[in-house]
Amino acid sequence: MEAISKPVKKKDHDAKISGRALYVDDHVPEGMLLGRLLHSAKAKGPHYPDCTVPCGAYRGFGAPQTFFAVEMMMDHIAREMGLDSLELKQKYMVKQGDATSTGGKYHFHVPLPEMIEQIDELTNYREKRRQYRNQTGRYRKGIGMSMFFHGCGFTGSGERDIIKAVVRIRKNPDETVEILASNSDIGQGLKTTFSKIVADTLGISLDWIGF
Repeated sequence: MEAISKPVKKKDHDAKISGRALYVDDHVPEGMLLGRLLHSAKAKGPHYPDCTVPCGAYRGFGAPQTFFAVEMMMDHIAREMGLDSLELKQKYMVKQGDATSTGGKYHFHVPLPEMIEQIDELTNYREKRRQYRNQTGRYRKGIGMSMFFHGCGFTGSGERDIIKAVVRIRKNPDETVEILASNSDIGQGLKTTFSKIVADTLGISLDWIGF
């Protein structure tokens, strides 16, 4: 698999950015499946500069585009085998004890089966897939499910060596505590995680903590 990217604004970030795109594509369930079907997993990520605006985090970072490409591969494979894409993925989903192509290991339970069943219960996913299968006309309905692995934080030792982030807490006159951090919560659970750490450390309720 080849994931082509262009250099980012800072030269020392190139390897980390492309590295994230490469290792996530083999750790998602689909990537594990592709590796098993082909009996080996090889990936490379060359850089080709162009004349467009430099990319970076949340500006064409690389991993989401890689997820999309792998998902499309899985859809094509499933179609050729006469299977629904989810049915194919479920046969090869990663599980506790599986090894990764980078020498890692899934030490803990991977709750993908339970998550799929909960999604199906909430959305009636499988039934809708059957209903939408043979539509005609210009306007049609569709539903899909994607599974991927994406690490939190920067790649490798990025926080320590490049970002060097600092977080502080401030006690207000009304006895509440405020977390001061440069990180933005865009849905990754940062506010909840930081608040729980502070609440547990100080022994106070979450209601007394601001972010």
